[in-house]
Amino acid sequence: MGAACCGTGGLFPSLITGDDRRQLTATASVGSIVGDALTDGTWERRSAGDSESRSTLRIDYASLLSDRWQWGLSLPVVTRSRSRPSASASALGFGDVQVTLGFEALPQWSYSPWRPKGTVFVALTAPTGRSPFDSQTTYKVDAMGRGYWTVTVGGLLQKTWGNWDAMLLLEAHRPFPRTLSTPAGSIGMSPDPGVSSALGVGRSWGDFRLGALITASVEGPLRTSGAIVGVGSKVVSFPATLQLSYMLSDLWSLSGLYTDATWFGSSNLPLARTVGVTLQTRWDR
Repeated sequence: MGAACCGTGGLFPSLITGDDRRQLTATASVGSIVGDALTDGTWERRSAGDSESRSTLRIDYASLLSDRWQWGLSLPVVTRSRSRPSASASALGFGDVQVTLGFEALPQWSYSPWRPKGTVFVALTAPTGRSPFDSQTTYKVDAMGRGYWTVTVGGLLQKTWGNWDAMLLLEAHRPFPRTLSTPAGSIGMSPDPGVSSALGVGRSWGDFRLGALITASVEGPLRTSGAIVGVGSKVVSFPATLQLSYMLSDLWSLSGLYTDATWFGSSNLPLARTVGVTLQTRWDR
């Protein structure tokens, strides 16, 4: 029963989703770009001589502020590299830092066969990682973040039936406009809001849990003014994740994750396959 309750914590490590007062999570992942999504929903594989990878070490901490309020912090360190016959480049740096404030809007104080546990949250993302617009290296491999202050609001619903569990996440985010200084003049950049949702299900066998998650994400187009006037294209993606978790003890869990962005249609973005390992420890209330 503990595996079903706590196994999804590795997917949302900056939120406390179980009955804990604090949790600390370390996630190491390595992803490889295998192709590029086209505007018609298809994708083309990159040539054998074009290798691009991204490795991330992320530390997430979450703690209760009161019985139902909580806060979380996410700190990523990113390594990127790309190699082609003409040139190669690599870079190491911080990604975007995120602070989260959550509230348990639907607590589970008594058993219900249908009523889920619900947490709403608001998050602020700081552009601590260099953005693609500010990149100073070949292939923009030093771009570890998006480059915008961003506010996110969302909600997470969870429900457990015996050894089965399910979750639904809905969120919307609004990046703040910024100005980019270039030799040609100042460029005002205003990205449209984006939304995403995730639906997951899991099954536990003793201390093991196997879960699957499908995410749908839409990033609005970028609008520019000043030296360059134009409207970009929206970005759509449907990455799928498989997770295998093991409860090392009542307060420690280990998870393996595999995420593939090529299984379902996407548009206007590089497609990656990523493997990761998550180690999480928790403190009881």
